[in-house]
Amino acid sequence: MRVHDARELEAGSEVHADVCVIGAGPVGATVAAELASARVDVIVLEAGGMTPDDAAPPRGVARDDGLPYGVEDTRVRAAGGTAHAWKVHLPTGSMAARMRPFDPIDFAERDWVPDSGWPFDLRELTPFYERAYELAGLPPAALDTDQWLEEELPPLALDPSRVRTIPFHYASRERFTPPSLAGLPRARNAVLWHHADVIELATDPSARAVVGAVVRLPEGRGEVTVRAKVYVVAGGGVENARILLASTQSLPMGIGNDEDLVGRYFMEHPQGVAAVLVPRSPHVVAALRLYALHEFRGELTRRHLTLAAYVQTTERLLGYHAGLWPTEPDWLPDDLRDLALHAQQSFGPDAPLFAFSFLVEQAPNPDSRVSVSRDDLSLVVDWRLTPLEYRTLVRAQQIIQEEFHLRGLGTVFTKPYADETGGFETGTWRTYDFPIIGAHHHIGTTRMHENPRRGVVDADCKVHGVDNLYVVGTSVFPTSSHVNPTLTAIALGVRLGQHLGRLPALR
Repeated sequence: MRVHDARELEAGSEVHADVCVIGAGPVGATVAAELASARVDVIVLEAGGMTPDDAAPPRGVARDDGLPYGVEDTRVRAAGGTAHAWKVHLPTGSMAARMRPFDPIDFAERDWVPDSGWPFDLRELTPFYERAYELAGLPPAALDTDQWLEEELPPLALDPSRVRTIPFHYASRERFTPPSLAGLPRARNAVLWHHADVIELATDPSARAVVGAVVRLPEGRGEVTVRAKVYVVAGGGVENARILLASTQSLPMGIGNDEDLVGRYFMEHPQGVAAVLVPRSPHVVAALRLYALHEFRGELTRRHLTLAAYVQTTERLLGYHAGLWPTEPDWLPDDLRDLALHAQQSFGPDAPLFAFSFLVEQAPNPDSRVSVSRDDLSLVVDWRLTPLEYRTLVRAQQIIQEEFHLRGLGTVFTKPYADETGGFETGTWRTYDFPIIGAHHHIGTTRMHENPRRGVVDADCKVHGVDNLYVVGTSVFPTSSHVNPTLTAIALGVRLGQHLGRLPALR
């Protein structure tokens, strides 16, 4: 791979390739690497520099119109993208992200989850998951870890039809940041241009084909145009929407936005701390150590508790998982600290305490959205939750509490709730010191659906109504699952790269 600085280009110049990939994060680099392996000439455009220290400044001050969010704190504009922001500390000193495929129910249409359902099921993505694991430095056997965990590391004895134990695996960010970049540097027919900030896509008069990616040079020096046969937008769940919305040369509402869907359905993974556990016996305490980060067969894994598909279906809930970690009262938010102190009053000051941290799926909601200021291309994020998220959060913790009690594993102390939605509808929820924050997962803003009236891209990630434009990454997810989205986004990148590599126009 050749690397160039777009700041060296002359205003008004043009750059040419077969495929132009916008974004050098984990997904963009994956698409480009797959294309290069198919001997397709590819240009990768990265808005930032090669390191976070040389990152591009934000275009404008982003603001929140809904729940507090702070979108500028959730992105990194540099080669490697948000991999630079992965926050899990590994014993090796590296930073990592959790990896796991989505569950079958995540792809299904669920009548209690509006606008749910993918155009394909888990079987379609399985071979691409295997390649994604390889890129992440994890063995394909990680796809089958549920089975060997059951055999060699017995989980807590909970009813598997209600609460399951699942493993996550950890991929180091070094796999997707320079110099690795998903193996892209080994590609001979790939060029990476950094400091190449794409401000819009230009189309032909019919608006059925993209004819150029317009790069704004710094310090008001003008613009450069990248010409290609095919364009792939892979800038992340927020940036993908911004580029489409800002491309108004031929379409006043932006490319792919005939149905006013681009930027809508913005989903996150609400997370926080939910409850406190006092284990029943030293045996349970020993079993809980397996729910910490540990190495097994050369892999770093951590196990979590999740709702089984059966209970999601019968109780009409979203996906949810909870982590367990040893704690002390002073480490917890005020209301949970009170619960922890109450637990110690009941069981003694030396009683071991474990906290439950949760992450819940967010349902698709067209009113939760990202939009773009026409003045300076800055982002406006209107993040909204619905009663379904809160009902899932409350009921999931009740189910886990019941299971620990019924199986004699311990006592779970949960906070009082005003009603079955956690007080969300009445506003009472907000009176608790209950921090709910996003996990920095930007999902759903260019959703996938075969019907152009219900989605921005089709099952192949091609933008409806535009012959040579594709969008890939977390933004195309119709639903968010409760699982961290990175592995699935990379798998979609592998799938798209291989699909494009077979196109006759690129052979």
